[in-house]
Amino acid sequence: MDNAFKCMQHALSLAKKGKYLVSPNPLVGCVITKNQKIIGEGWHKKVGENHAEINAILNVKARFGDNYLELLKGSTVYTTLEPCSTQGKTGSCTNTLINLKIAKIVIASRDKSQNSIKKLLDIGIKVEEADHTLQYEAHELNKGFFSRITKGRPFVTCKVGLSNDGGIALENKESKWITCEESRKDVHNLRAQNDVIYTGIGTILSDNPELTARNMDTQEFNQPLRCIIDAQNKMIGTEKVFNNKAKTLIFCEKTPKEQKLSVKYRESSSKNSKLNLSETMMWLGKRNLNTVLVESGPGIIKSLINENLVDQFIFYIAPKILGNGRINFLDFIHKEPKLGKIELIMKVIEPIGKDLKITAIPIYS
Repeated sequence: MDNAFKCMQHALSLAKKGKYLVSPNPLVGCVITKNQKIIGEGWHKKVGENHAEINAILNVKARFGDNYLELLKGSTVYTTLEPCSTQGKTGSCTNTLINLKIAKIVIASRDKSQNSIKKLLDIGIKVEEADHTLQYEAHELNKGFFSRITKGRPFVTCKVGLSNDGGIALENKESKWITCEESRKDVHNLRAQNDVIYTGIGTILSDNPELTARNMDTQEFNQPLRCIIDAQNKMIGTEKVFNNKAKTLIFCEKTPKEQKLSVKYRESSSKNSKLNLSETMMWLGKRNLNTVLVESGPGIIKSLINENLVDQFIFYIAPKILGNGRINFLDFIHKEPKLGKIELIMKVIEPIGKDLKITAIPIYS
């Protein structure tokens, strides 16, 4: 493994440290080397604060004091994402790197919203792209950000808890938990890494979930927006999603005359009393929300799949048999010709407690 590969690999590990706090910005890590030795490193820690490249430069200054400018001259910068070229909440990282007279920059993933590479090349700074394996990892790290930039909507993950025989619950509602405690804790971490938790009125009325991230190993995270599809305004205001532990947005056909003060309403077009879910996703994208976690019943999932809106499934499969009287997740797929033809690419299969966690990518025909 060469030094360049190791440096970018380290930059990727640094980028992941910002996973709970940087959205809507992307996760970015940066490593600076001189004579093939690391002299500084940093990552984007929180939205509105310094980008990774600036934090890496400040790290060089903290390590080497007044000599840091001389060290940075002719150095090589490894960054997981093309640096920003425009002025935002912070200054242009590209301009800073140019002013410091760095010799080369290695980038793991390009950002179509920026124009940094041309600016760097025009000034005479060498630009290289990382190994393809690292490019893939860097893209995976910010797939929500890239989805919003290229598709105009967030990256959508659908989470499903299942028994071995495909059950998601019993018809008599007796089975509250199917998956193990470790899986449930993992879901809370998953919630905290997403900008939105998305569900339907059926789930709210049957389970009355709070839909917040809880029992976290860290206290530093942002609660996701709770987004509920309630076309006919069936909620009465006593449901748990009306608490002030997180913000709540309700998509409906028509805003009710008596609005609940703790939530926001957004009207969306509908057909046969069913809202246009693609429209809701595009609206979320315009609000700079990168990632959506769907936690709902089969009805919403079916509609999302029919509109090609699910980008990834995460299945938590418990070693249990619910038997007769179960509500089977797979039943609705067999009734829909389009859904029955969807192929799944198994991306990651891993044990979690007594359960099995499967991450799969749907291939739409």
